[in-house]
Amino acid sequence: MHIISLFWLRIFTECHQKCLVTGQTFLPCDRLFALVEKLKKRSDAFVPEHWISIIQKARPSNPFYIQRMTQEDFLCFDELTEFLQRPDSFKVTQYCWIVLKLENQSIAETKTSHDENEGFSTHNFTEPFVCGRNIAPWDPRWYTGGMHFPRKYAAPISVPDKKFADLQKMIPYLRNEYKEFYLNLPHSPDIMEI
Repeated sequence: MHIISLFWLRIFTECHQKCLVTGQTFLPCDRLFALVEKLKKRSDAFVPEHWISIIQKARPSNPFYIQRMTQEDFLCFDELTEFLQRPDSFKVTQYCWIVLKLENQSIAETKTSHDENEGFSTHNFTEPFVCGRNIAPWDPRWYTGGMHFPRKYAAPISVPDKKFADLQKMIPYLRNEYKEFYLNLPHSPDIMEI
């Protein structure tokens, strides 16, 4: 259940989100990624579809659940930015600890470290978002107000022409059933390399 709903239903009155520090932490999911990496060394993946099989076989006793996503599953949430004005002081990537409280729904408290002795900074989300009233980011009116979220991409995402040309060099070495995928990749000269 979405954290916003849990605030609205008053199941939680306070939410602490702690972000892990890059290179300094270990997550249980790291072991799961290691299983996939181990099997990848003994497997061939010529097209993206092959990764589904590799991931499923990486843990035979309890196979991973694979949720296939299509282009229709990716939505554009730009409309939200019109309603939720973030204060200039709120730089989310700088914080390791973010606290939201039901008692003061317009305030987000932050810390730049996990140090218990560091004080919290406060950020006030008090723009008149809807009908001149201050509505907290987790208020259910955000997602029941008839907002429409269109598809993020109208067409398949293109790869840069340079990448496309590089991929074409390997086609002679592929089996015939895999060549079509690379021959038909959408590509464009107008996008930057990632």
